[in-house]
Amino acid sequence: GAQLKTLKPGDITNFPAKGDTCSVHYEAFTEDEIRSSKDPEPFDSSRSRGQLFQFRLGAGQVIEGMDDAVSSMSVGQEVEATIPHEYA
Repeated sequence: GAQLKTLKPGDITNFPAKGDTCSVHYEAFTEDEIRSSKDPEPFDSSRSRGQLFQFRLGAGQVIEGMDDAVSSMSVGQEVEATIPHEYA
């Protein structure tokens, strides 16, 4: 699944369960963009739209890697997630 690097710890108490509605900000980059640029540009970003992205965990509404990453995060946690193409 996803590999997570914590940038800001969460509350370490409240984790989402399958079926919960999750609200997240995200920025999505291709591996090529990250490798080739000192200042990579996301190909998709909830932050640029200024609106949280909401989805139901485990309901197939997002790529498998996003479900995997968010399921292991606690409230308030910020991570850098690396999602292999098999889970995209």
